[in-house]
Order: sequence, then C-alpha cells, then structure tokens
Amino acid sequence: MAILRGEGGRLATQLSSRLLEMERELGKVFSGERYVRIAQGARLRERIKKLVALGRPAVVRLQLRPRAAARLKRFGKLQSDCVFEKARNAANKRYVHTVIPAVCDAMQTLLKMTPTDEQASAIATDEKTTLVLAGAGTGKTSVITGKVAHLIRNQSVAPKEILVLAFNRDAAKEVRERLSGELSGVTVSTFHAFGRQVIAQMSEAPTISKLATDDHAFHQELERIIDSLVGDPMQEETLTEFIAFNSRQYRSPFDFQSPSDYYNYVRNIDRRALSGDRVKSFEELEIANFLSLQGICFEYESSYKANTANKRHRQYQPDFYLPDYDIYIEHFALDENGDPPSDWPNYGEGVRWKRKIHQTNDTRLIETHSWHRKRGILRKQLRLQLEACGVPFNPVPLRELLGGLRDTTVSWLARLIATFLRLVKTAAKSIDELRKRGTMLPGALRNKTFIDLFEQVWKRYEAVLSEARAVDFDDLINRATGLIGNNRWPSPYRYVLVDEFQDISAGRMQLLKSLNRPDVSYFLVGDDWQSINRFAGSDVGLMQHCGEHLGHMAQCDLTQTFRYGESIIHPSTTFIQRNPQQTKRSLRSAGKESSEGITVVAAKDPSTGIQAALSDISGIPSVRQATSVLLLGRYNRSLSALSRMSGKKLRLETSTIHRSKGREADYAVVIDLADDLYGFPSKIDDDPLIDIVLNDSNPIPYAEERRLFYVAITRARRGVYLIADSVHPSSFVDELRRGNWGLRQIADFARDTTPRCPRCSGGSLVVSQSTKNLRCTNHPLCRYLVPRCESCAQGYIVLLNGSASCSDCGTVGEICPQCSIGVLQRRKGRYGPFWGCTEYFSEPPCLFARDAAETQGNPGRPKRG
Repeated sequence: MAILRGEGGRLATQLSSRLLEMERELGKVFSGERYVRIAQGARLRERIKKLVALGRPAVVRLQLRPRAAARLKRFGKLQSDCVFEKARNAANKRYVHTVIPAVCDAMQTLLKMTPTDEQASAIATDEKTTLVLAGAGTGKTSVITGKVAHLIRNQSVAPKEILVLAFNRDAAKEVRERLSGELSGVTVSTFHAFGRQVIAQMSEAPTISKLATDDHAFHQELERIIDSLVGDPMQEETLTEFIAFNSRQYRSPFDFQSPSDYYNYVRNIDRRALSGDRVKSFEELEIANFLSLQGICFEYESSYKANTANKRHRQYQPDFYLPDYDIYIEHFALDENGDPPSDWPNYGEGVRWKRKIHQTNDTRLIETHSWHRKRGILRKQLRLQLEACGVPFNPVPLRELLGGLRDTTVSWLARLIATFLRLVKTAAKSIDELRKRGTMLPGALRNKTFIDLFEQVWKRYEAVLSEARAVDFDDLINRATGLIGNNRWPSPYRYVLVDEFQDISAGRMQLLKSLNRPDVSYFLVGDDWQSINRFAGSDVGLMQHCGEHLGHMAQCDLTQTFRYGESIIHPSTTFIQRNPQQTKRSLRSAGKESSEGITVVAAKDPSTGIQAALSDISGIPSVRQATSVLLLGRYNRSLSALSRMSGKKLRLETSTIHRSKGREADYAVVIDLADDLYGFPSKIDDDPLIDIVLNDSNPIPYAEERRLFYVAITRARRGVYLIADSVHPSSFVDELRRGNWGLRQIADFARDTTPRCPRCSGGSLVVSQSTKNLRCTNHPLCRYLVPRCESCAQGYIVLLNGSASCSDCGTVGEICPQCSIGVLQRRKGRYGPFWGCTEYFSEPPCLFARDAAETQGNPGRPKRG
C-alpha cells in the first residue's frame, strides 16, 4: 500500500503540473486573443481527455491537491463536445468583436465608407472554411478585398500565400483594381486562367481551341458531328430512337390535375412530326413518326370518307387515315380500364361517337390508348394491329425523312448536346457515371437513348480537339486539378478566397479540394439566392454543403443591403424563399429613402408595356435628368426590342438578366414575362436530361428560373416594372400579385376582366380575331367558344354563377342541358335552322342539337327543352 501511495503521489504530482500547464494554455485559447478553428479545438480536446484519464485511478485522484482536483473536475466537463464547443464559440465571438476595429483600419484605403459590423465580423472569422452569404447589394466584393487587407496588414500573411479566384474576367479585374500597394502581390485569377497557369508551369502553355472561345464555331462543329451520325448506318438506330420517339420528356394526360394544366404543358412543346404535320399530343407524335419510318403513307385529321355532318354532328376528322389500306387510326386518352381523365368533360361520349361511326359504316379502326404509351408499348401495339390488317412495313432511313426538317432538327439537337457536353466536362463525369445516374431518374429509356447518342458525339468532339492539339476551358481546370492533386505542382497558398461562390461547379470544387492541406483555409463569398448559372454547370447544392468538401464550415450572413428599400425587399425575399432548398435569411435596408417598389404592367406586346413603364417613371416628381433605367430581357433576342426604346429625361441601358448580375440602376424594367415557350420562366432550358449531370433535386418547379427572376427584381434601387403578357402572364407575376404586397398595376389582364373558361378552368375568355365569339386563351388546344348575343349584337352570352346571359345587355341564354358548359346558339344546317351547343367545336364535341321549331319567342332566349 505504501508503494502504491508513493507511486500514486508521483503520478499525482506529474498530473498536477500538466493540469496547470493545460489551464494556462486554455486561458490563452479561450481568452479571445486568437481565432480557434474546430480542428485546433479537437486536438486540444483530445489532450484534455488524456489528462482526465490519467486522473481517473483513485490512487492518483485522491492524492491531488485541492486546486489540481478542481482543475481536473473542470477539464472533465470540457470533455463534452457540447461544453467545449460552447466555450470555443464564445471565445471566437469575443475575438471577432475585438478585431473589428483593426479590420476597419486595414480596409480604410479600400472603401469610401466604414464597413459594417457584419462585414468586419465576416472578415475576422477564420475557420477552416468560412462561408459568407451575402445578399444583393450587401457588399460582396468589399468583403473579399477586405479579407485580403486584413490577412496582410493584421495577420502578417505574405501576399504570395493568398489566392483569389473569380468566375469571370470582369470580376477578377474588379478585385484586382481595388488591391493596391502591398496588397497587389496577391494572385487574383479566374478559375480557367489559374488552371492554365498550373499546366504551363509543369509542361507547356496549352492551346485553347477555337471551339472553346467561339460559341458559333462550337455549335457548328457539333452540328457537323451530328450530321455525320445521320448518314452513318451504324448510328442510325440510336439517332432515330431519340429524334423520332424521345426528343421530349413524355407526360401522360393522366399526370395533370386539370385539362388546363395539360394544355399549358403541351402548348409549349414542339410537336412537329417527321411528316411535317403539327400533331396535338405526344402519343400522336409517336404514331406519326412510326408510320413515316415504316414507309406507311397517312393523312392527318382529314375528313372521314362518309358524311357525318348534320344538324347534330360536325364532319368527323379521324387522327390518321391510311389511304393505301383504307384504315383509320384513333388515339384515345384512356387508361387500362377504358376511362378518360376524370375531369375531361364529354371525352368518353366523343370516344363512343367515333367508334359508332366506324361500326355503322363498316370501316376499319385501329385504336391506341394513353396507357400504351405510359407503359412503353404503344409502337408494339400499333405494329401488331397493322400487321393483323395486312399492312406491309417498308422501313425508311431517318436521313431520307428529315428533309426540310434536317437543319432545324440537327440545330436543336446540337444545342441540347452542347449544354450537356459542357455540363459533363465541368462536372468531370464519366459515361459510366452518366449511365448509372440515368437509370435512377424518371424517363430511364429516354435517358439511355440520349446517353448512347451523346457518347458518340463526345468521342468525335474529343478527337477534333486531339487532332488540333488543343483543349477547351474545362480541360484547363480538370488537368490542373490532376497535377495539384498528384503533388506534381506545389501550391504556395495558405488562403484561398472565392468570389461569387454560388456559381461553383463540381469540377471547380475538385480544384479547390486539390489545394487543401492542413494549414490551408477557404474564404467563400456568395449568395445561393442568386445562383443562376446552372446551364454552365453551377450546382447550388455544392455551396450549401461546402463544409463536407473543404473542411468544417462557419457561416456568416450579410443582411444589410445598400441598394433598395423594404418595398422591394419583402416581396423579393418571400418569393425566393418559397423554395425550401434556398437558405433562410432576412434582409434589411440600410437606406432611409422610400422607393416605388414593384409595378406590374399588363401589355399585349413588350414595346407597349415598356413605353407605359417609361412614361410612368418620367412622371414621378423625384425623377431627374439622366435617371438610370436598366431594361432587362430573359433572352438575347429580346435586346433588339429593348434597344428601340427611348425615355424622356431617362438614361437607358439594356441587358439580358444573366449579364446584369452585379449591376444596378435607379429603375429596372423586366420583359418576357409570358407563359410561353420563350417566356419567363423559360420552358426551353429545363430538359430533364440535365438532371443526369446535375444532382440537385428541386421540390419546386423552375427553381433556377426563380433565382434568375430574383436577380432581375433586385437590380433596382428605387423601383421595378414587370412587363407581363396581358393574356398569358408569367406564373411568377401571378405569384407576386397573389402575395398582397401592395404592388401597383398598370392596365388589366384578360383574366381579371373576363370570365374563366368553364371547359379547361385555366384559360380566360377573350375576343376572337373575327370578334364573332369569345375564345379561350388556351386556344387551339381548348376550343371553347362563347357566341355573340343576337339581341344586342354587342355582348356575348357567357356563363356566370350557373346561368348564361349577355355580357352587355343582360339577355338570358340557355346552358346546354347535355354538357352544362356550352351555350345553345342558333345555326343554319343542311336541314334548316337548329339550336346547337357551342361545345360542338371543341375536341371532343358536344353533339347536342334541337330543332329551331322547338323554340319560340326571343331567339336570344331559347325555350328550354
């Protein structure tokens, strides 16, 4: 026992000494005199755990003096991650607060105004990875340059140990121009230029291909490659399968909640068949192309050979007629039970009417149904039925069918593959990775077909580069990443700063990771609300999870904007945060000036809307000479319309929204806000194939377009004008108008002044070109018509609250007793006048009719039968 006590006493003495040393070290660590990174804290906590373990034996613990025992007890609590991290974070906050004045002093030569505490705190933060989320107008570039000044002037970091990376030359130039004197020794570069520098130092400066610098040449080369595939018998099957049957992502009529949703989707999809016919649906497109490829001649929607028109029926026009075999083909939107979508009025009746016509006239009818296409057996079912009817198949090569469509088809495919190719190389993906990913996503068959085609184009593209001994921009980054990661290029950098980090791509993230060492830290500044370069490979998910790639992340938020006031802040931040994947933050205005906020202008065409906006701005009393107005279009082709505008006292500039990033003006005017293929949100840039490369999944439609819209409405200091199509306004405008944020409005939208279409529920009723009827804005997919009132010849007989009456004189009309959505209209037929339903012109038609003799009195008020 005496020996044990002696040995315990010796160990207790040693432990007491080490506990005292640790207490002094912790005093320095938690004093707030320096920033303690999580990795440093973890190493310290491991040492504490070992000390506590030494004091665990009773023979040692009982011989400790009171002060040493108290220290051991305190250290025992610090073993807990929660307790230790709380102490570390508190110490770091004290350090950051203490350093703010020094940060401001270091930035004096860089800014015209003193940095905010938020900006200075972000600069002082020194975690392994520091992510600064900086909202629009909060001073992102100031924080980047301020960090450089703080590191050099306050932390004695050598300029050669600092690397600043930007995504384009203008951004790099802006940072470079702000850094003068001793700060100018910092390396400021774009990602591409940095990659080129690394490669050049290890071998020879790479030659950049013209295909990388000239978009026109790049697309021409891809068109040439695709054209060579069209004429290659070995590739014809793959090319045909994609172009003829998988060019667009298929969606069944049963996938939509209402006819209007289906019409809106189909209306924005190109449905031009190889025959040149513009068909009504995906299924009809597949049928038409199948027939063409099998050498089977057909007529689309020609009149049925027997007369079906009478006072009750219009002339029947089957979907397809095969004149060589006297066979008709009808495609019906039916499920496996033979039922149409539940909310398609009269559709089932139309199916029965068409079947009865063929039965009565003893004509051969082949049917296909939507469930065939949904299960991927439509062509198989069609082939079996045609073979049973004795129709021979004489396959025709795709190259012979393209004809006049060749240029547009090849050009469209080249654009799609160009986007996909750049994304693949930016993300550094292999074909095997693409195939695996494609099987996991919806449309697996289409995905596989496209990847098979893409592989052949990619091989030929790389061969072109190799033959010219040249590289493209993605090669610069990927090759530099390999050189750095294999330790062939020794990196001198301890601090890596990245501007506009929301544009980070997988390939660029790999480059950043290759620079990582234990003594390297990252300072990343960006705004995930403004991530708008997905088409170029940016993946907003990488920003949100950057700590998993680069090391433990501390987040700092810049919430004070110097650009605009609350009347723009509130609707814009609410709009962007409707996407649950965007970070949740608040912005506040640094200014005290009031602003005009957001004004919605309803217009039939952009020019009229822009002129109305400019006139409104010119009439604002506070507007002075040369007030700046930024005219923003969603597309390059919109700029021509913008350039023709003029405004009294106003200084106008034009830009696409993508190029406007970082710019600001007193007022912003945004066009292209229509629900259309080339509208805003765009319906052309969201091909699901892109999801094979970019792994981010969005729970909200048009997530990228929402961020682009946010960028557009945050370019203005004083007011934003949204020029929206008065008939088909953008869904974004509709959403803002529903927000009850006090938006101003100039002119009326059709749906505000006219009733909703009772047939599809999503369209509005507007005057037709002939003025004889009101038609649905979803025309021609929805063919609902409202007749002119015969009594006053001015108004129209519309349905409202369960009754039909003239919109002008109030004359009462009669609702069709059969379909309940049409109105009875007096018409002349082969057998004399009769009352027919206006839904007769829809597809399918309502066939209700009644002899005129059955109705007495006012023709505008037919008697109910």
